[in-house]
Parts: sequence; C-alpha cells; structure tokens
Amino acid sequence: MTARTAAWFASVVSFGLILIASATVVVPGGSPAVLTPKGSAPALTLEAVHDVRFQSLGIGYAGADAVVVTGSTGVTLDRLSFRRPAPSTGGTGTAVSVDGASSDVTVSRNWVPDGFAYGVQAQPGASRVTVTTNVVTNPRRGGIVLTGTSGAAVTSNTVIAPCATGISLEGASSGTVENNVVASAAAKQTDTCP
Repeated sequence: MTARTAAWFASVVSFGLILIASATVVVPGGSPAVLTPKGSAPALTLEAVHDVRFQSLGIGYAGADAVVVTGSTGVTLDRLSFRRPAPSTGGTGTAVSVDGASSDVTVSRNWVPDGFAYGVQAQPGASRVTVTTNVVTNPRRGGIVLTGTSGAAVTSNTVIAPCATGISLEGASSGTVENNVVASAAAKQTDTCP
C-alpha cells in the first residue's frame, strides 16, 4: 500500500463505513489501523460487494454489530483484532455478522475478546461460509453460530464460552465442523451471563 493509498484509506476509515466494489486492503507493519465507528453504526459494512479482502485491521465497537457483510460474495476477513466492547453495551453486538444473501465468506485468524453477544453469526440463506482459526473468548450468547447456512466449514477455531454455546450449526445448516477447541471455564461463569 502506498503512502497516498494509506492516507486515503485512513480518511475513509474515519467515517466507520466502507462500501467497496472489489479490493484488497492490507495494513502492513506493527499495530493494525483501527476502524472506529461513529455513533452506533458498525465499524465496517460490506454491502453488495465482491472479491474483497480485509487483513490486519483493528475493529472498534459501538454497541451494534462490529463488521456486517450483506448481499456480498467473495469476502475475506483475515487477522482482524476486535476491541473489547465498553462495559455499558452489555454484550449486544456481533463481531462478524453475515446476512442470508451473502456467499463465499471467509472469517479467518481473527481475535474476538470478551463482551460480544456472538463472535461470528450467519443468517439463514448464507452459503459457503468458512470460519477458521479464530479465537473467540467469552461470547454472551454464542461463539460461532450459523443458522440455515449451506456448505459451511467451521475448522480449527478456539472458543472459550462459559456463558453460551461455543459452536452451533442450526436450522438445516450443512457443512463441516472439525478440529475446533471449545472450552467452558466454570470459574468464569458469573452473574454477567445472560
């Protein structure tokens, strides 16, 4: 990424909403750039896009879903580092939300900390959603939840979920779930669980 491209990207990112037709966005170097939403909007919305890859970014949180993929295909979200939600938000948002009109979405090598309601969630109708090598800690409602998703692949994730189901394929979902680690640390169960 050139310095000019990085400056353009930084100015677009400051709005907390990005709509791109087709692109690869990689932030090289040490700490990732952080996308921080304005108000209650998602930090990153990918709507009706194709062949888009986001890699090595920090994602802020405003109380709603942090990253939203809608009506898109060929989206890769790789090595994102989500910021812990503010305690006042009560764990209501989803780190990565995929709607039912999206396909060929890969969510890989991301870190989702405590405080989100869901780590990764796909809605009925989504297809070919791959969730691999992510770490999700203490989701309040579910770590990785795919509902009515065909051709799903959930592999090599680590989900620490004392409050909720770690990994769930629901509502006529089809696909593969293998080589995941799901742990429920009873010592972490508190009155903050829903």
